[in-house]
Amino acid sequence: MARARTRSSARVAADRIRQDRGLSLLTALAMAVFVVGVYVLIVLGAGTALGTGGSPSLWLSVLATAIVALAFEPVRRSVRQLLARALHQDRVAPYQVLARFPATVTGSYPAAELPARMAGVTRRRDQRRAGGGLADRARPAAAGSTVAGGARTGSGRHAGR
Repeated sequence: MARARTRSSARVAADRIRQDRGLSLLTALAMAVFVVGVYVLIVLGAGTALGTGGSPSLWLSVLATAIVALAFEPVRRSVRQLLARALHQDRVAPYQVLARFPATVTGSYPAAELPARMAGVTRRRDQRRAGGGLADRARPAAAGSTVAGGARTGSGRHAGR
């Protein structure tokens, strides 16, 4: 049993490495297209519009290089995120979600509001699991009204919250 689990873990790891390599390759290809596109647009396109003749202008080449240098990392990050989403690799492991949780919660809300917010999140999750439709999530039921199945809302300690 443990041996089969080890093989499947190794296979999953190998698949993940293969996917990451593919994503890196596609990202590099997209960035090469970006660099060539900026060069063609700035040096050749603007050079033709300015009438610099047949040879590329040195200043337009420097401008294209500066634009690529300044925009490269933000464009690379966006392209990688877009490709990861398109290839369904943007899934985050549960451990990573838990590891990021303190950083995302700390300072976002006053400490006094956290219990109420957590209760609200839990309540919405439970409603979704119970099969509440989109209309049920869009507008909450009034206190003391009936919902599907004849159950009454507005009773108990948390009525009206």
